Amino acid sequence: MADVHTLEVGHGYLPYWYWGFLDDLKQLGPQLKTIHFELEEGAEPFQDRADVYNRRGGRLLAQIEELVKYWFEHGRPFSAVERMVVGETERDGRLQDYVWRCFYGDRGLCQCVGPDQ
Repeated sequence: MADVHTLEVGHGYLPYWYWGFLDDLKQLGPQLKTIHFELEEGAEPFQDRADVYNRRGGRLLAQIEELVKYWFEHGRPFSAVERMVVGETERDGRLQDYVWRCFYGDRGLCQCVGPDQ
């Protein structure tokens, strides 16, 4: 992954990530500018840290937030952090879009994503 510019992370891979996967992502070079995450089907928006593990998809969303803020705080903001568009039905897509917009907006991630450098 040393040369990667865009990374797609599917929720199905989360259980198979080795311990420290997200720490390794934090160490990638500045060439990584765009990252896409797949939300778990049935994921729900959460309002605060106490609620994060009680909601479907919460663990992944918390890790996304941590990664995005880490890169921003270290002067390497992503140019885009987006959800992967997947889903069996149009309804699933709309629900995932709603969860993503709630998460992205409530967590203020738009302030941590910068222009392509």
